Parts: sequence; structure tokens; C-alpha cells
Amino acid sequence: MEYTIEKDEKDKYVVTIDGEVQSNVMGAIREIYRETGLKYDNMWTARQIIAKLKMFLDAKKQIIGIMQSICNEIGKNYATLLCPVNTVRKFCISDLYSIQRKQIENIFNAPIYNIGNIMQRLTIIDSFYSTNARYNHFSILEMAEAIYSLGTEKNAQYYFYQIVLGKNDTKHLFSKHYGIHKNLSNGDKPISLLSKYAYYALIKDKANYPLGFPIYDKLVREFYPKVCKMLGINATSLKTDIDNYVKSMDKIIKLLFGNNCLFNGYQQYDILDAYMWRMGKFENGNLSLLLCRCDYELFIKNLGLQFASVSNFDKEVVTKCADAQKYPNPFNGLANGIYLKKLLDHWRMFHI
Repeated sequence: MEYTIEKDEKDKYVVTIDGEVQSNVMGAIREIYRETGLKYDNMWTARQIIAKLKMFLDAKKQIIGIMQSICNEIGKNYATLLCPVNTVRKFCISDLYSIQRKQIENIFNAPIYNIGNIMQRLTIIDSFYSTNARYNHFSILEMAEAIYSLGTEKNAQYYFYQIVLGKNDTKHLFSKHYGIHKNLSNGDKPISLLSKYAYYALIKDKANYPLGFPIYDKLVREFYPKVCKMLGINATSLKTDIDNYVKSMDKIIKLLFGNNCLFNGYQQYDILDAYMWRMGKFENGNLSLLLCRCDYELFIKNLGLQFASVSNFDKEVVTKCADAQKYPNPFNGLANGIYLKKLLDHWRMFHI
């Protein structure tokens, strides 16, 4: 639901929902209150109810602008992160995640498309992202066969994108059990691994698939309620099925980006995933994938944690990063420090 509240020339409130002016202003206002999860005091006058909602929506618009700004910074930073792996260390600005991502993209860009090639793609994603599908015997092969059964690679891309556009997973690709455990019980439903496969499959053709595909990831799921709170929308339960997950993420990209076009040259779900994953890394205090080794070592020294015990280490990182007075810029001296400081400042705004 998209809505606006403005005053007309007669100082009366005009409410639109999904582009249509509402004749029943208070009925529309109550509908918006239900959508946002806000509550109002029955003692308030109608004008107070509307005025307080408008204040909320104005604040929400400001937050959306801030989030769009940091998403833009992430997009711009993509272009500078992928320097060669063998770059002299003191000039290195590539983080480990970006290097791994580039290796995965290279495999997806290989001219061969068969079950063996799909198995290679799944295996390297499973290894880099630690989705652990390999612990289900025969699962990688069975997933590759299921993807290959969709037809050509373009057919597979089209199928994945139809899910993004609201069509259900009619082939039950994401809801099947793949492989078996040692005791012959059914293997798991590797929704995380398959979503990452779909994500990289669609990155190959940004022009035809400007939304991309949302990654089903633990960090994203954990940070999702905070993003919903920032944006003033009700967080839904992220069940382990791809259809409901896409619907939940779709609400966010509609608010942030508002159309079906690329965002500054990048797929919308690519940027949203990058944003939520990075915020989740700050929230968990585990930033090693965001930095190269030399920068990570300097970051830990800037926090004074180089001799700290490994137990509760991540919590220590979170505590110190959140303390803007004692540690205003723990990224001082890092090759990519300016960008990382912007991410940190943004995270500090919403860290609770």
C-alpha cells in the first residue's frame, strides 16, 4: 500500500492510497494506521490523529532518504572493491566477500551449461557461503538436476524472475528435500543455497532482470524486523518458503526504490541484500568479510582488541563500535575507511 497525506489550499487534509484520493478521510486514516502498526489514543481529535500520522510519515520519508543514500554509497563502492587479488597488501581495498563474489560470477559466466556446470556453481556457493548443503548426501547433484530440468539457462532465469514478480514456485524447486542423511532420512530444504544460485543467475542479465533475486540469508532475516521498524511497516513472519519471503522483501524494495528499474546500475535486490547483510555484520560484530586482512588487523587494533579473548569477541566488537564517544572512527587509517565509517554511522543510528 502506498499512501500520502497532504493539505489542500483550504487547509484540509487530502489522503491518497495507491494513487487514489480517498473520499472517506478518517476511514483511510484508520486503514493506514492498521498498515503501519501505529496506535492512536481514542481521546485524540480527528485532526490530532491525522497530524500525528503525518508527522510519522514525514519522519519515515526522511529515513527512506537516509537508507537510499547509504544504498547509493554501497552501489558506488562496488566499482572500487574488486581490485586484483594479488594487489600489494598496503594498497588493498578489496574485501574477502567481494573477491569471493567475483569468483562465483566468473563460474556463472562460463559458456558451458549442463548438470556438471550447475554442480560446480552450487558447490562453490555452498563453500563460500557455508550453507552446508554438502552434508546432505547427493543433494548437490539432485539440485543441479532439478535446475537443469527447467530447460535452458534462459528458461531457468525466467522461472526465477517469475517468482520475484509474484508467481509461485510452481515446480516446488525451493520446497523440495534434496539428498539424504546418513540414516536415510530426507535431506534438508536448501532454500538459502538455491536463492543464492538464483541471485547469481539473474545478475548475469541486469537489463532483463532489474529487480534481481532476494537472497534467503540468516543475517538478512535477523535484520529484517529492524528495517521494517525503520520504514514503519509491519514485519511479517519470514517462513521457510520462498514465495512468502519474496512478498516480504517486495514491500521493502517498493518503499526504497519505488519502481522496477535498476538502482544506479544495480539490481534492486542486489543492493538491498548488500545493505541488510552489511548492517547484519555490524549488528553481529563480525566484520572480517567486509575487509581485507591488513585492514581487519588495523580495525581490531583500533578497537584495542588484539589481545582480547576469543570468547564473546564479537559482542566486544559490537559494544565498542556502538560507542561513538570512545571510538568515533575505528576505521581510521583503513584503505576503505571513509566508506566503512559511513556504514558505521548509519548502523549507529538504528542500533538498539
